[in-house]
Amino acid sequence: MAIPQSITNRNPSQLHSDQDFLNHSESNSLEISIPHIYSRPFIQHDVWQLKNNAAARNYEVALDRSSYETHFYNQQRIAAVIKGRQEKFFMEHPVATPAGFRKFLEASLEKILTEAEFDASPYVCKITDPSDNGFIHGYGKYLLYGDDNEGAPFCLQYFHFAPGQKTPLHDHPVACVSLVVKGQIVERHYQAVSATEARKTQITLRDYFDRKSILDLSATNIHSLKNKQTSHAGSVHFYYMDGDVTSRAVKTIYLKAPQNGFSVIRNLQ
Repeated sequence: MAIPQSITNRNPSQLHSDQDFLNHSESNSLEISIPHIYSRPFIQHDVWQLKNNAAARNYEVALDRSSYETHFYNQQRIAAVIKGRQEKFFMEHPVATPAGFRKFLEASLEKILTEAEFDASPYVCKITDPSDNGFIHGYGKYLLYGDDNEGAPFCLQYFHFAPGQKTPLHDHPVACVSLVVKGQIVERHYQAVSATEARKTQITLRDYFDRKSILDLSATNIHSLKNKQTSHAGSVHFYYMDGDVTSRAVKTIYLKAPQNGFSVIRNLQ
């Protein structure tokens, strides 16, 4: 697994002015028509592929120069930590598979972020105006790392939530792990009652560095994440990008079904 050259070779100091920075682009990058720099600087052929512009726009959040540089260095440090762990892992386990290495990284997510000194301070939500109709689902998404990993692909993403923002009700076509890295997040779990609706079954308050895994895809994994604080919150997500899931790591978006007297387990302490 080669560490993407776009991470190891690029240096923000090569951009000499704010105008150069805002107009910066790379050959073979995803063609994204937005007026500001985008938060996914990886060259397209180097890492996990986003196959269409609609999916790519899911990851765009404009950052100012200072915040973008911090995001860039987060990516560099995470890549360096993964490369170091890769070398040590295959030295100690010479017959291990890429899938085994991916599982090792997923299990080490907390240590990777700690060693990389991940800094959540530069990130913002995609829609900042609470009066905007799209605000509630306008949280920010940032690609921190992605790799094809020789047939066992994965990616790391950061989600940033302003107060009151949340994900839609959804499930996943791939295994994934989420880790709260800023503030607190409330997770709601649901049970499908039809192909399009799901009923709430449980509410859980997740504190800093709380880990949640969705590894058994045969079990129900419909959920949503919400920031109910008055301050911002964020979480890092590790996705196993197996199969034809090149555009996103969400399978189905559900509507909330009436409770009709069904009880909800509450774990809010």
